[in-house]
Amino acid sequence: MAMGNAAAARDDRVLVIEREFNAPRAQVWAAWIEFNHAAHFDGPPGHPMKSMRSDLRVGGRWRNVMRHEGKELPQKGIYREIKAPEVLSFTFAWEESDGSRGPETL
Repeated sequence: MAMGNAAAARDDRVLVIEREFNAPRAQVWAAWIEFNHAAHFDGPPGHPMKSMRSDLRVGGRWRNVMRHEGKELPQKGIYREIKAPEVLSFTFAWEESDGSRGPETL
């Protein structure tokens, strides 16, 4: 928690989300980076994951597509920090219909 507070003091646009899972660290890591796991983990009910593309390296890009009521909901970002299986930091933006990025929200 202290790290999150220090980050917030340097830049008020930082969002730190922490959550504890009753699962081995490797399993939680896989839930974020492997389609077979992420498809069950990412997104709210009724928004199944259609596809997941990931260049898992700092500076690499990721793109996921969820579906809801027949509509595709693409999202994408760039990996900022990776320390497997402890840290996965990335940007997040909804992809607009013209391919541009919406505002980054994570």
